[in-house]
Amino acid sequence: WILGCTHYDLLLEIIHDMYPNLNIVSSSRCIIDTLKESIELNTDKNSEQLYYVTSDKERFNDGASMFMNNIEVHQI
Repeated sequence: WILGCTHYDLLLEIIHDMYPNLNIVSSSRCIIDTLKESIELNTDKNSEQLYYVTSDKERFNDGASMFMNNIEVHQI
């Protein structure tokens, strides 16, 4: 299987438990590494970072708070 959505990594352990012999390829790591590199190369450490979501921003904040602190999220 190839997991095309980045949020599937949150379910990776459950999927592996259900299908222990399944080889899983996740796009998340590549996307995360590329995005991180781009942000580091193109962002001033003192610059403001804004996040935009198309879904419920409170729900996004709940999940994002596990990885990031003090972020400003806007719903579009």
